[in-house]
Amino acid sequence: MISFREKLGNRDNGFTLLEVMIAMTVLSFALLSLASMAATVIRGNAYSHKVATATALAQDEMERIKSLNYSLIPAQEGVEDYGTITGYPNFSRAVTVNTDSLNHFSTITVTVSWVDTRTRTVSIDTIIHDPNPT
Repeated sequence: MISFREKLGNRDNGFTLLEVMIAMTVLSFALLSLASMAATVIRGNAYSHKVATATALAQDEMERIKSLNYSLIPAQEGVEDYGTITGYPNFSRAVTVNTDSLNHFSTITVTVSWVDTRTRTVSIDTIIHDPNPT
């Protein structure tokens, strides 16, 4: 007579329930780690996009000011509040001009701000010399 064990054959071919559960647990931790990393990468990309936008806005304003006649530069000082920069409602821009009349140059600072989880800023500076000192 054939025993029950012989009918089933060799039982070393499969996985036990415990082995499957351990494998699923390890796989779950790996997938959760990947999901957490993906969320961090998405936040980092969003922040980088805002920094790049703020830098471009600051550079555009700086280039506009540098193209002006030196005598018009002090009048460029001021603030563009949130919602006043066309196409960029979440950004504000401030221009500060410090003129050194004795040495005939102006230091220009353009600061662009935006609110994320807190207020963030990007600033660029340049010095422009008066080409026609009197």
